[in-house]
Amino acid sequence: MSIATLGLMFLQYKFIQLHAEAFGAHQPIIQKVLLVLGWTSCGGIVILAVCETRFYPLTHRIAAFTAFICGSVYNLSQAIILYKAPGCGRVICHIRTASCVMALICVLIFTGCQTSVHTNLCRVGNPQISAIIFKTMEWLILLLILINVLTYHQHMQSLSLTVSKKGCNISTRANNQDSGV
Repeated sequence: MSIATLGLMFLQYKFIQLHAEAFGAHQPIIQKVLLVLGWTSCGGIVILAVCETRFYPLTHRIAAFTAFICGSVYNLSQAIILYKAPGCGRVICHIRTASCVMALICVLIFTGCQTSVHTNLCRVGNPQISAIIFKTMEWLILLLILINVLTYHQHMQSLSLTVSKKGCNISTRANNQDSGV
């Protein structure tokens, strides 16, 4: 899934790059920083999947924290930028933003559970409360990220991939049809 998400993030970057003039999002440095944040999130997800909690609890939690924070910032930033994007309905934008905000709330709860004060309180009352909160927040965040990814369907339909001996080119379908390709 992380490899597909990497590709989706790059396509989203290209989509915004191609349509930046149309909806006033022409800030290439911010887009590159967001792309790095998104790719960092994917790297964290890979480490999260490889390092199970049973065997590597600290590595798992650090990877989860990195993946979820970077992913939440990336997704929320893209959701805000894409409100002005051509060809996207308001309902889809609202669903995308709502899933990002809910994921960010889950990330904040997850982060709160990482603090030593809260973890100590959980251990005193019931040793399994912290583990249940971690697992619940992890799965909620992943579910909300999947919902968010599904909302990019409309944007990706307007892109076209052209492969030639010179390399790959991503452009809008309208541009390809105008040039006779």
